[in-house]
Amino acid sequence: MNISESYRKSYNSLKKIGVKDPQLEAEVLIRHVLNISRTQFYISLEKPLLSIQEKHIDSLIKERLNSKPLPYITNHKEFYNLDLIVNPSVLIPRPETELLIDIAIDYSNNINKNNLLRVAELGTGSGAISIAIAKNIENSQIKATDISKKSLEVAKINARKNSVDKQIIFFHKSIFKPINNLFELIISNPPYIKTKTLKLLEKEVQKEPQIALDGGEDGLKFIKYIINNYFNQLSPNGSIIIEIDPNQKDIIKNLTNTLNSCNVEFYKDINNLTRAVQIKKTTS
Repeated sequence: MNISESYRKSYNSLKKIGVKDPQLEAEVLIRHVLNISRTQFYISLEKPLLSIQEKHIDSLIKERLNSKPLPYITNHKEFYNLDLIVNPSVLIPRPETELLIDIAIDYSNNINKNNLLRVAELGTGSGAISIAIAKNIENSQIKATDISKKSLEVAKINARKNSVDKQIIFFHKSIFKPINNLFELIISNPPYIKTKTLKLLEKEVQKEPQIALDGGEDGLKFIKYIINNYFNQLSPNGSIIIEIDPNQKDIIKNLTNTLNSCNVEFYKDINNLTRAVQIKKTTS
């Protein structure tokens, strides 16, 4: 069997189970096994595969047919032009979450660039958000927390891989135990899915760590705590940026009404859905 035949076979198998982009996924899995670039893939379609390569490709396709997410199979995910290592210990970074980085960069551009930007990330997971901020905001110094030791191991590897490990300090810490410091920026993609709806998620999403998805009975367990307990840890003119469920906008707006001296702004993601809130501390 050559690469082209394996590609067609893999594509057809993935198409049958309704994979959204079976052509791309078949290509990615074959390239992963062969460790080749996209260009090499397309100029080598007639090249025969070794038996061991065929078996490896078939085994990975079988994993995908069993709803294992593609990034967990390849152990890689791109986020904000960064190559990150991911595994079942961490939530897979989504394109929608890149919005948080855009907001953070815009915020940093509108404050004194000569000063250190002290950042706290709550629930860092793979480290995607902290690493993207460190890469794109040179004067940032970040404290990133997570309750999962396994997640922190992945995040530390990713920080070293992307040469920002000197900018980020990782802490094994729950969101419910704030760091006693002032920050210009506090950022988080917390769990925000209602517990009862977890079982309704796509099968492959259910393969991701539940602890990174379950936002409690109303989906707001973590978000409420962050708003109520971290606002006072902002320096003057500091900001909290949180990823949210689009349906939580009105409730979050009401929550922020209890805060003194703040401006609240909501942002839409690439799908035109309200996906983030920025709570800015204002000086009186």
